[in-house]
Amino acid sequence: MSDVRYQKLLRQNEALRELLDLPRLAVSEASRSLIEFTTQTSDPLVPSVWGQPASDPFAVSSGSCCGFL
Repeated sequence: MSDVRYQKLLRQNEALRELLDLPRLAVSEASRSLIEFTTQTSDPLVPSVWGQPASDPFAVSSGSCCGFL
């Protein structure tokens, strides 16, 4: 095997070893954390979700289904 190919394999092996050492998180824990964050953090772009529909200019009015009538 040529020296260039051997050096490339060594670099790839080292990169894979570094990836192996990265901390892992279960998908269930990550999704639970994401759900908790989105339910506990208010979003200023969606105020109607947080009980402030009067200040939301894009909220659908209660008079009709599309807000134009």
